[in-house]
Amino acid sequence: MKNALKLFGIITFVAVIGFAMVACGEDDDNPFIGNWSGTLSYESFDEGGNLSGVFDTHMNVTVTETAWTATDPDTSSPMSAGTYTYSGNTATVIQNGETLGTASVSGNKMTVNAFGGTFTLSK
Repeated sequence: MKNALKLFGIITFVAVIGFAMVACGEDDDNPFIGNWSGTLSYESFDEGGNLSGVFDTHMNVTVTETAWTATDPDTSSPMSAGTYTYSGNTATVIQNGETLGTASVSGNKMTVNAFGGTFTLSK
């Protein structure tokens, strides 16, 4: 009988820990996680430094806990990818180990300062 009570106590203890872990869920404090979309407008210059064109590139950006991937919304082809670090609502955008720029989130808008310009993405 004593062993049965000990076993019941252990099972109850394990169940309480399991329910507590499930109830805590994941850390939802990262404002960058999610699916974003927008348009990057940029200028292109020739070898002589002359403006050769202004381009608009539409993109979808998927952000996970540590990485981001930009894809073409029409073809779903990958355009660019990298990692990021963040503190609060500000992030450092990284690609191939080099800092590309910064990003900040306010509500459902992300402002990105990278790729030689500033653009806004929406959730």
